[in-house]
Order: sequence, then C-alpha cells, then structure tokens
Amino acid sequence: MTHALYLLDPDPAPAWAPFAGARPLCELRAGAHLIRERWETFLGTETAAIFSLPHLTGFPEGGVPS
Repeated sequence: MTHALYLLDPDPAPAWAPFAGARPLCELRAGAHLIRERWETFLGTETAAIFSLPHLTGFPEGGVPS
C-alpha cells in the first residue's frame, strides 16, 4: 500500500509573518532539513502536492512538489 502526503499551508497569520508571503511554510528550514523533508522521513513517503496560498502557486525552486 502506498500513501500520498499532501501538505497544507495554514491561513496567513501575524505569527507567520514575514515568512508566509515568501514561500510555502513547509519549504522553510527547521534546523538542517526542510519541514517537508522532516514529514517525508517521519512518514516514509514522498510529498504528492503542496496546497499553499494562491500567490505561491508554482513556487519556482527545484525539487519542490507541485
């Protein structure tokens, strides 16, 4: 059985400023790894898609899921 991982960015809030406007939150570093990479390692699967804020659709960085 294969599982799919879908990451959902939270609604923008002052607590996430200024990071929420620059890139999907799961693409931020938490130590040496991206938050997305930490979830992938924990769950043993790869990210199928990232649901982020509309202005971040198609975030232009290599290796980032759609």
